Amino acid sequence: MRLPTAAVPLALAALSAGILLACDGGSSSPPPDGSTATPDAADGSDATSGDAGPEVPPHLPAWCESSLHQVYDPAARTRFDAFPDDYFTTDAATPTGLRVTVDETTAPWTGDLDTAVAAIYRDLSALDGWGINAGIYLRFSAPPGAFPSGPATADGGPLALYDLGGETAIRVPFESELTDEGHTLILWPLVPLRPATRHAVVLTTDYVPDGADCVAPSPVMRSLLDGSATEPDLARLLPRYEELTRKAGLFPDQVSAATVFTTQAALDLPLAVAADIRTRSVEWKQQPACSSSQPIRICTGSFTGFDYRSDPRHNTTEPAATWTVPINIYLPAGVDGPLPVVLFGHGLGGDRNQGGYAAQALLSLGVAVVSIDAPYHGAHPTTPPGNDPLVIFQLLGVDISGPSFDGLLLHTNFRQAAFDKLQVLRLLQTHTDIDGDGTPDLDLGKVAYFGVSLGGIMGPQLLATDDGIGAAVLSVAGGRLVQMITDSQQFGIFLTIVESLVDSPDDVARLLPAVQTLMDPGDPATFAPHVLRERLLDASATPPELLFTMAVGDEIVPNSMNNALARALSLPVVGQVWLDPELIPHAASPLAGNVAGRTTAGLFQYDRVTLSAGQQPQPASHNTVPFCIEANFQAYTFMKGWLDGEIPSIIDPYVSFGTPPL
Repeated sequence: MRLPTAAVPLALAALSAGILLACDGGSSSPPPDGSTATPDAADGSDATSGDAGPEVPPHLPAWCESSLHQVYDPAARTRFDAFPDDYFTTDAATPTGLRVTVDETTAPWTGDLDTAVAAIYRDLSALDGWGINAGIYLRFSAPPGAFPSGPATADGGPLALYDLGGETAIRVPFESELTDEGHTLILWPLVPLRPATRHAVVLTTDYVPDGADCVAPSPVMRSLLDGSATEPDLARLLPRYEELTRKAGLFPDQVSAATVFTTQAALDLPLAVAADIRTRSVEWKQQPACSSSQPIRICTGSFTGFDYRSDPRHNTTEPAATWTVPINIYLPAGVDGPLPVVLFGHGLGGDRNQGGYAAQALLSLGVAVVSIDAPYHGAHPTTPPGNDPLVIFQLLGVDISGPSFDGLLLHTNFRQAAFDKLQVLRLLQTHTDIDGDGTPDLDLGKVAYFGVSLGGIMGPQLLATDDGIGAAVLSVAGGRLVQMITDSQQFGIFLTIVESLVDSPDDVARLLPAVQTLMDPGDPATFAPHVLRERLLDASATPPELLFTMAVGDEIVPNSMNNALARALSLPVVGQVWLDPELIPHAASPLAGNVAGRTTAGLFQYDRVTLSAGQQPQPASHNTVPFCIEANFQAYTFMKGWLDGEIPSIIDPYVSFGTPPL
């Protein structure tokens, strides 16, 4: 049953009042006759222009016939039988050549849903493809039984998630779960899928289900596999299913269940905007005025920024308007410039004034700290007048008046937040004199990023779309944002909101992949593969030094999010491994130069913290890790090594301080 929602506003108000920092190896199956022939060679034609070799017998289809079958008939338009599914796309002039189409014609069943839920599904039509970090599901006529799950799914087995972007299909590891009393299988990729790339999930006849000899493809799926589909919307998919079987090395009758889908081109617009910003002149609106305070001078001003949104829910590649963005710059008193610059990202419910914390923590390093407000925070131009403490949740697309959740609004906000920071860097490149004394205060040849909680979550997009940032600290950050709904202790109210909109937990489980799909254009895990490797602007550019810290048992940004971001960044866990993210290595401390022999990058897991000298350690939490003496010293030594022109080290601060176990 749907849950009552009257308590939602009060719960969110209580939540906001307490938050400051929160926020490739391919695999193929042999033909059933045991030969090594591929489907392309199975017609008996010559493989080369030389010797014909032994004659290859023709493959005789042997389709599984079973009462247990994949439920798949998208043309019936009664629900999503598989998700995602390129059936629900049309050809369009987009980077992928497609546009998702979920509307009253293709999905009339959405009209029977709660208005807020229908909006989630129909908002998918704003995208040019499907999810990068989102779940994928298939339905069956009866519970088939258990399915493989975990890192080993990349090595083989009857259930596969394939990247079809290369010459052969490449397996992507996944976690699997069952819902709808075992009738629906949901896969969540353990690493981000490649954007703008064809993918598929395939279950082969090698799978032995419970109580049946095999799983049969539905009649519609069989028509896609054998090429007999004639209905136009199905027939346009035939080349994609031929590509799937060919690249996976499968005969059509070896497939029990499948879905083929194309991921969205989530990187194209941010890269276009970053390029546009590099061509523009960003100017002061109000020249900074600097205090004479000790030991840190605070300079406050504003600049004329560019709004890359056609409306609050959609980004554009060129500015739709200009606006005034306040900025704080913290300069160590009595230290001559030009100074290295640390761009600071604050937490959920905070504002640019939290940059003072970073300035104090990094004071002895002699750096300038620069901070601005995130959207719907502080004095950011998106923040409406008044002092409504719940306005910060608009950043996350949450509106309690419905209640409703808007994934388009969330990803638009996250993108704009990165665009704002890119504009700050552009501003400071040409305005290095902050206090007006005629001498430069800032050295834009030495720029770092320091993000805490929300600021850490927003870091990967900035780091992936700018080659000028030399080092970064991401504190208590994470990726795959939908897990904030499912796994966060303190944000459990978000799950309550989603549950209030549908009839059952099974409905929630099937809705979440759509929610994540809408989040993906702004999700940090989407950009993370391009922070340390596969650089987007210049493949030869040196990636930033990177220190990522997390709290074991984080009650706000859950460990599932920490792990998702760590896997997406592909960096090792340094020192004691309290919680294995899987798929990434473990490294001893101190760690230095582990990426291409020149860059240091690692994740450190805090299970305990000491908040002041002489105190006993206490269990780590989201709001204590950024302030503890261990993490501050670790960040200090990391940043100092970089500032000194060395390859920085990630130390184990528990060793440095002799911190006893709990």
